[in-house]
Amino acid sequence: MQKLFIAVLFCFMLSGCFDPVTFDASNESTMKISSRNIAKSMSEEQREEFSRAVMYFSMGGTEGLKKIMTAIDDAQRDQIFAEHLAVINGLTGDEILEKYRSLTSH
Repeated sequence: MQKLFIAVLFCFMLSGCFDPVTFDASNESTMKISSRNIAKSMSEEQREEFSRAVMYFSMGGTEGLKKIMTAIDDAQRDQIFAEHLAVINGLTGDEILEKYRSLTSH
């Protein structure tokens, strides 16, 4: 009985270890780490597109650049970047690419 309990407990603990990696926009360090971890499982082509997607969202899409350029100081600029990246915070790499493609396809 004890072996069964340990086996079930072990499986339960492992089940949380295989969740897809998500983008973490909490701070610059977590953004870099989560981006790197997401990109590890992508093909070269997907990594390039993922990089463009993150840049696109960090800039706020097509309209966001105006806000960034008119920011009065670095603190305000950082706040704008954070607001822009909140759109993809918590998304997987595939979800980010899907969202990027839906917004940039003509």
